[in-house]
Amino acid sequence: MKAPYLLTGAFAPAMAERGRGAIVNVGSLGNEHIRDRFGGHLATLPAGRGAQPEEVAEAIRFLVSARASSGAC
Repeated sequence: MKAPYLLTGAFAPAMAERGRGAIVNVGSLGNEHIRDRFGGHLATLPAGRGAQPEEVAEAIRFLVSARASSGAC
């Protein structure tokens, strides 16, 4: 559960210095199967149905694009 926080902490200062950048954390429905034993591994809430890899890639592509940060969605 620490990894997203540690990685964000490592990369964010350089991104802030450049004045741009994006960090996207991605979870997995596979986490549902280990929740009872490794509850801390599931750091995000389920957001509906599972997605195909191409759908996830498209969402990430949008999230890191200038279009997402411009407010012109």
